[in-house]
Amino acid sequence: IRVLFVGGDWKSMLPNYHYMKDGKPAVRPLRGFYVRERVEKLAPGKFHFTLWTSYEYLQYGDRQSLREFDVVVMEDVMGTSVVSRLVEGMRAFVADGGGVMFGDGYKAMTYDRLELSFNEIMPIDVVPFRPFGPTSSQPLVAGRIYPTIVAPADPVVKGIDFRHVPPMNHAHYGKVKAKATVLATMQDGKPLWVSMEYLKGRTLWTGGLFSNDEFSEEFAQSPQFGQLYVNALSWLAKNSRYPHPELAVKTAVGTLRVDFRRPGAEITARLFSVNGQESTVSMPVFPDDYASERLFTVRGGEMAGEALALFQALNPDGAFDRTAAAAPPEFVKLVRPGMAYQYVDHGNSVVSFKATDFDFKGLDATLADIFQHLHGVPILLGWCPWTTARGPSAKQYAHYFAAALAHVNAETPQPLAPAHAAATVRYFEPTIVEPEGRTVAWFNRLGQFFNTVASELKPHFSEVLFGMHGWSSYPYCFHPVNTCGDNLDWLSMQPYGHTGEAIFNLWETVLAHARQKRSGRLKMIVTEWDFWLYGHPAFDSIMQMWRSAVAHADTCLGVLHYRWTEFEQGGYVFGLIGRGSGPYGQLPPQWPRPGLNRPITYRYNAFWLMRHCRGVAYPTVLDVPALATSPSTRAYAIATCAGGKLNIVIYYGYSYHDVTRRAAYEQIRIHVRAVLPPQVRGRQLTIARADAVKTTETDGGHIDGDVLDMDITIPNMSGVSLGVGGA
Repeated sequence: IRVLFVGGDWKSMLPNYHYMKDGKPAVRPLRGFYVRERVEKLAPGKFHFTLWTSYEYLQYGDRQSLREFDVVVMEDVMGTSVVSRLVEGMRAFVADGGGVMFGDGYKAMTYDRLELSFNEIMPIDVVPFRPFGPTSSQPLVAGRIYPTIVAPADPVVKGIDFRHVPPMNHAHYGKVKAKATVLATMQDGKPLWVSMEYLKGRTLWTGGLFSNDEFSEEFAQSPQFGQLYVNALSWLAKNSRYPHPELAVKTAVGTLRVDFRRPGAEITARLFSVNGQESTVSMPVFPDDYASERLFTVRGGEMAGEALALFQALNPDGAFDRTAAAAPPEFVKLVRPGMAYQYVDHGNSVVSFKATDFDFKGLDATLADIFQHLHGVPILLGWCPWTTARGPSAKQYAHYFAAALAHVNAETPQPLAPAHAAATVRYFEPTIVEPEGRTVAWFNRLGQFFNTVASELKPHFSEVLFGMHGWSSYPYCFHPVNTCGDNLDWLSMQPYGHTGEAIFNLWETVLAHARQKRSGRLKMIVTEWDFWLYGHPAFDSIMQMWRSAVAHADTCLGVLHYRWTEFEQGGYVFGLIGRGSGPYGQLPPQWPRPGLNRPITYRYNAFWLMRHCRGVAYPTVLDVPALATSPSTRAYAIATCAGGKLNIVIYYGYSYHDVTRRAAYEQIRIHVRAVLPPQVRGRQLTIARADAVKTTETDGGHIDGDVLDMDITIPNMSGVSLGVGGA
C-alpha cells in the first residue's frame, strides 16, 4: 500500500525533533517520520511511505502525481493556498478508487472558499475560513477530548480499545454528510471521526488527530495510535486499483523559442529583493539617543566584508530594502526618556515643522546605507501604535510622516536639512499595530487611519506611492480596496506559507475587484515571504515564486524574501547566509548551519541564478511534450535583455513521473534557438547552473553569427542561466 503523507512545512522535515520532556532535553521522530515508524512496527512491509511537505503537495499535487499512491494522508496544509488544480486532482484521485485521510490541526479547515476546498470529498461539511469574523469558521472544541466509539464494528476502529487512551487537545468538527458514517464522537456527542465512500474511493476525517504534534501529541504516545493508522490506511486503500509499475528513468526532450519582437514588462532587482534591513556600517551611538525610542534602527554593521560581497554577487542594485527607520518612535523626540509614544510634538500640519522636535540621524544613516552602499530602493515603513484611545491621532501621525518625507525628499517648504537631495523615497507604508488582534472593527480603524494619513500627505508628496498592509486570505484582501479607494497605490502582502501560484491567483482576483472600486491601477509589493522550508523544497519554492512574480511584473512592484542573515523564530531558521555556528533552531541533519557569512545554499543559490534576470522581458515558448500531461507547471523559461546583454533562465522543478508511460523524467534536454536582438552587444556565452547545493559558471564560448542555437540538459530541481554579451 503506497501512502503519500503530507505533514506540513519545516517540522515535517525533522526525523530528530528536539523538545523538552519532564524538564529534560529529548529527541523524537516527528509527524510523518513518527507515523511511519509506528505503522512499520505493527505491519512490517505492508506500507510504503512517501513524505511530502505541504509545499510539495500544494505545488505539485494533481490528478497525475497522486496516481502513484493508494492513500493520501493530508495534515497541516495551508488551506488558503489550495488552487483548483489540486482540488480537481484530489477529487479525481478519490473518484477513481484512492483513499484520503484528512488530519486535524491548527491549519486544518483553513479553506476560505468552498470552491477551493475539498468539501466535495470530505465526510463533513466545510465552513469557509473567517478567522477575523464577522462569520464563524469551522467549529472547534478546545480542551481535553476522548473518543467515544459509536461504530465498533467498522474496520477503521474495530478491535481497538480506546477506553484508557490519553486525550486529544482541540478538535474541529462539522455537519456530517448524508452518506457518511460517524465512527467516534466527543464526550458531548459531537462527531469526531467520520468516514465516507465517494464514487470508487473512500475518505476519512479524523478530528483532533494530527500525528504526534499539536492536537494529538499526547494521544499519539498510546499503543492504540499506531493500530488506528494501520486500520485506517488499510481501509482507505481497499478500492485502489492504481498501478505501481517500475518507472524507467528518461530525459524529456523539448525546445525553447524566444520572441524578441514583443517586448514585455521591465524586470528589475526589486522582484528579487531580500528583507532584513541589515546595515553595511555600524550606526553611531548618538549623544541624544535617549530622545526617541530607537526601536528599529540597526547599528550592527552586519552587511559588511564577506557578507556584503555575497550580497553584491546577487546583482542587487535597485532592489527593495524595507526599513522602519521612518517609524515615529525612531525620530520623534519624547517628552522625557521612558515615556513611550509621549512625543514633544503634537502638531497636525503637514507643511510646517519644528526642527528641534525631531532627530533624523538614524533615518539619515539608514538611507545613506541603502543609497550609497546597498544601492537599493527604500520602502519606508511608518510603524506606529495608534487606536482611538491611545497615542497621537491619525492627523498627528500624518504630521510626523510629513516631517520625515519632507526631510528625505527635500520638499518645500523645507525647514529641515535634506539628507539626500538627489535621492527620492517613493514608497511609504503607514501602518498601525494590533492592540486587540485583527477583527473587522480593527480593519475598519486601519482603513480610516490610512485614509486620513494618505489624504493629508498625497497633495504634498505627489511622487510618493502609499501602500497599506493587505492579507493573503479571502475576503480580507478586499478590505483595503473597498475602504481606501484611490488613496491606496499598492498593497503590502506577506504570504507566509503560500505558493507563488496561489498568492498571484489571489492577486488576480483582487485586481479584478479593484477595477470596479478605483480609477487607477492597483499595484502590489510582497514585503515579506517565506514558506518555512529547508533544502530542496525551499530552493524549488523560491524558484517557482520567481515564475509567478515575473509573469505579473506589470502589477507586482517587487518581492522581498525574508530574510538575509540567519534568524531563528519558534525553532525555524530563516535566512540566506549564516551568522555563526553551533546549535541554532531546528534543522534537518542533512542541512546543517553553514557557518558565519557562508551561503545557506538552498536559498541563496536561487537568488544567484536570477542575478542577471534584468531588463525587458520577452515571451518564451518552452515546449516539452513529455511534460504536457502534467497539470502542474514543472518547467519554465524567462528571457530578458538589458544593457546590451541577453539572459535566459530555464528551470526544471520536481521530476515528472508519468505512470501511464512508465517513465520518470529526471531531467530535461532543451534545444534553445533565439535570434539575438540588435541591442545585444558581443557574442560571448556564459552558462551558469544552480541547485539547492551548489552553483557553477562556465565559459560557453563565442557565438558565431546572430543566432543562439544550442542544446542544454537540466536535471530536476535545478536551473540554468544562459548569458550572451560582452566581448
